[in-house]
Amino acid sequence: MTSPRLTGFEFHWFEKGLRLALESQNGSVPDLPGAVVALTVAASEDAKGSYTGPESLRRVAERFLSDAGASIDTARLAARPIPGLDRRVAALRNLSVSFDSAAAEVEAWKRGAAELSGTG
Repeated sequence: MTSPRLTGFEFHWFEKGLRLALESQNGSVPDLPGAVVALTVAASEDAKGSYTGPESLRRVAERFLSDAGASIDTARLAARPIPGLDRRVAALRNLSVSFDSAAAEVEAWKRGAAELSGTG
């Protein structure tokens, strides 16, 4: 599976999510759901100001899912178990679902904003 090419905006949020997943793998994220929500809200706010906001969030969501799959593939090839891998994969999957949901919300927000301004 080919990972989607990310823009600078998208790569910024992917890197933040990847860092969160790695911290989760190391056991240093006590509230993963809260951290995922916080990151998603910040990305959504940025996406509202971007022309490609919803599409960008979807590309990042797809990339999180792709990275989760790659992590599993790497673990299969490893000679020994990778500590905390299940936490990392869970974090990446949670991020993917959250960013995908945020894309729909930003899309609806943009539609509503366009209707209010008379441009929709």
